[in-house]
Amino acid sequence: GVYGNNIEIQNGDNTPNVSNYTDFGTIYQTKTTEREFVIKNTGVADLLLDATTPISISGDSAFTISQLPSSNTISPGNSDSFKILFTAPENDATHTAIVHINNNDQDDEEFTFTIQATSTTTANTEIFVFGNDILIPNGDTTPSEDDGTNFMGIRHGNSVVHKFVIKNPGEINLNINSVTISGDSEFSVAFLPEDVIDANNGISSLGIQFTPSAGNNTIYSATVSIANSDSTKTPYTFDIIGKGADNVVGTIKGLTLWLDGNDPNGDGSAPPAGTISTWYDKSGHNNNATAASGSEPSVKLNAINSNAAIEYTATSKTFNLSNNIDNIRTVFWIVQETDQNDLHFLLGHSTTMDFHRGGSGILWDTTYSSNNIRQGDTYLNGASYDNTTGIPIGTVNLISLRTIGNVEANQITMDRGDGNRSWLGYIGEIIIYNRA
Repeated sequence: GVYGNNIEIQNGDNTPNVSNYTDFGTIYQTKTTEREFVIKNTGVADLLLDATTPISISGDSAFTISQLPSSNTISPGNSDSFKILFTAPENDATHTAIVHINNNDQDDEEFTFTIQATSTTTANTEIFVFGNDILIPNGDTTPSEDDGTNFMGIRHGNSVVHKFVIKNPGEINLNINSVTISGDSEFSVAFLPEDVIDANNGISSLGIQFTPSAGNNTIYSATVSIANSDSTKTPYTFDIIGKGADNVVGTIKGLTLWLDGNDPNGDGSAPPAGTISTWYDKSGHNNNATAASGSEPSVKLNAINSNAAIEYTATSKTFNLSNNIDNIRTVFWIVQETDQNDLHFLLGHSTTMDFHRGGSGILWDTTYSSNNIRQGDTYLNGASYDNTTGIPIGTVNLISLRTIGNVEANQITMDRGDGNRSWLGYIGEIIIYNRA
């Protein structure tokens, strides 16, 4: 895939947009603006760029390639980047061109997308807002963890401050008239930017504080509005959201699921012994695992290193996640297996089999498990695992996995609907991230 500003650009895209950097914006005569684009290899084989002309541009000559990828080979799970420079002519006009990426991907052998920029002879002031170095477009209504507009799960009563950077690439100083937040009062201004931001890429910072007043995964939302002297973008607005949680470790980037057998209620309370129908997610995403009546595993006290764990003593015991996770990149398990007479899955799915076990206790089947898992990195108790022998039975094991691409799961153990393939033994903890 190809990305601009951390947003995927589709092959053949001909609608330039400021959000993904394909629209460079309005540039004053003779000034330059450079944009970086990232090529990610999400496949299982090397992505080969053309050795002679990996990147080319057709169309307006005001666009030039300022940096090529560092290599013509991008291995699975890795990425490289290139940069395009726009030099504004001395006119008032819109300029367009097409970017060509020549490669060996059978589906996208020539990947193309359109870029655009507007040159102007009129000096102006301009405002852009960035979070974590990612541009937040004016009017953005899709809060994201990546740019800091999604504050994620914060334990109620605690606070977190996210910093946003206001930039003025214009030729005239930018005046900040006011910053207001409309919506839930759990959001407030922690610190204000300077009243005047210098021309020619001057910057100043704005801090937004989130203090959830309630837990129970309560969602809070608001809109930030920045009144300013850029007549084309005032007020500059963007939406923010956050979640009040009962027991989370804070904002951990990429964390998508955290199930703790020693805290199955997810609130820090003492674990209850006996069958359990809901295993609560502590990541702040409320992706709780639930078991149907008659299929509930149990909580076993003092099971793993004096901590409680979820115990599976018979087949057909499983949890279903509230939401499918289709972008799994890193997983940690603390487990103890008591039987290897069948294929007892660590994670499962109702229709797919990315985490397919191998025979004799081997973690990943060499045919049916996902290539993104088999070609990734698996570690058993801190040592690299070669997937040729079964994991130790009857002992506690720490298993960690880093894939080379996305895999998915919506069940805690079990292979599709096969009840014989649910776990047998203990599961102490499962932690999943959407990044490697």
